[in-house]
Amino acid sequence: MADAVVTGPLSFTGKYLTKLLIVSGKTVAGFTNDSSRANPFTGQLDLVRFTFDDVDAMASAMRGAQTFYNTYWIRYPRGEMTYERAVENSVALFTAAKLAGVQRIVHTSIANPSFDSPFGYYRGKARVELALKDVGVPHSILRPTVFFGKEDILINNIAWLARHSPLFLIAGDGNYKIQPIAVEDYAALMNEHGERDDTSIVTDAVGPETYSFLELVELIRKKVGSRARIVRVAPRIFYVASLLMSPLVRDTIVTWDEVRGLMANLLVSNEPPVGRTSLRAWLSHNAGMVGVEYHSEVSRHYGKRSS
Repeated sequence: MADAVVTGPLSFTGKYLTKLLIVSGKTVAGFTNDSSRANPFTGQLDLVRFTFDDVDAMASAMRGAQTFYNTYWIRYPRGEMTYERAVENSVALFTAAKLAGVQRIVHTSIANPSFDSPFGYYRGKARVELALKDVGVPHSILRPTVFFGKEDILINNIAWLARHSPLFLIAGDGNYKIQPIAVEDYAALMNEHGERDDTSIVTDAVGPETYSFLELVELIRKKVGSRARIVRVAPRIFYVASLLMSPLVRDTIVTWDEVRGLMANLLVSNEPPVGRTSLRAWLSHNAGMVGVEYHSEVSRHYGKRSS
């Protein structure tokens, strides 16, 4: 019987949160689809398989826990996994938490979710938020934008492209904004909200610095010592270029919805920042590491990428 249950305890945000929980003296159980991942918490973490079609089994795994930390979602549809199915799976997790008697749910959403969004990702996130509210368990809904950290995908792969390509294409004018948060800051925020009282809350979770995308690319390029030439192109040309390059890294570099969402300024918040770590300072400290290897979404979630 664990004090806390985490989804994806061996993945990106979940791993940082799990470390904080264990260090604080809590016993932790974690839902995963891939128990073969490297486990830095051997002997300290009880791994449980997701069983979305068996809510009672998931409830049994959660029974006795005070807090359920949910980071479950998909970046984009793949095969039979759609946003609709991800919503259903999220509802199953919330239902299991309620059946188990969990006292609080800390849920990772996204900044600017909307039922009316033209993007399935944001519509799905809005539906999951509503489902959580309907379950009736006290909760915190945290709305981050994009994370940076040693294992992140976006910032790392911008650096990788800057290191390995003579040209760096930017969709449109590059003036659209992005406000990333350090994964360590976000994990600490989740941990903090897990200790709150029974008041439910919804809050954005963003870092202290806002950049235009052009500024972000220029910053990363400078920090890693890249001489790549930045070229502004039409959004469709940018997307087609990413499609042509994706087979080379055996990954989906970016989706069309992600391009459009970024250009619609959905990765920025109007609320005060809660993160304290400066991306600029972080890049200075990690310039020798960031972007040295490509981080594959497909490899991380659907199997290993061979090179």
